[in-house]
Amino acid sequence: MPEVGSPILELQGITKSFGGVEALRGVDFALHAGEIHGLVGENGAGKSTLMKIIAGVHTDFSGRFLIDGAETHFRSARDAHAAGIAMVHQELSVAPDLTVAENVFLGNQPTNALGLVQWRRMAREAGEQLARFGIDVDPMSRLGDLPIGLQQLIEIARVLFSGARIVILDEPTSALSPPEVERLFATLRRLREEGAAIVFIS
Repeated sequence: MPEVGSPILELQGITKSFGGVEALRGVDFALHAGEIHGLVGENGAGKSTLMKIIAGVHTDFSGRFLIDGAETHFRSARDAHAAGIAMVHQELSVAPDLTVAENVFLGNQPTNALGLVQWRRMAREAGEQLARFGIDVDPMSRLGDLPIGLQQLIEIARVLFSGARIVILDEPTSALSPPEVERLFATLRRLREEGAAIVFIS
């Protein structure tokens, strides 16, 4: 999908240091809706640091951060999530002792008017989301009993179908088999056509 209009996210002159070590210096970055943007570089180049600034993980930096042309500064990852930004980190952040469905809806379980979790609805909707991703697994099975590659796919699916309009994937294919990588790429292309903006770190 071609770029249309102004960037939905833009970084200008971003500088970030850890102690006396400068990780980023004067970095400019722009991202448009309907774009898959590859961010490629050697280890230590600052790719993940830059993306963690976007995702609200690193909040102490200098430079301008704009969302839809308006300058902003996230105080936490929760702020970034509220703005429609989600990130899959290189390290797995799943709950292996919970079910697949609970992991798909981690922190966002559907509840009724009394605040009680709607377990059947959660299992049904988790199954539907995973089916969109080409994953055929019992939503009520324990996540930790599944292969690592499948656990990673389920974590990625959780983020991709969270409704986020900006999705950051940090080395998402490291534990995936070739068929799983193709499945991921097909899903990313579909989300791009739906208008999501995706950053792929490699």
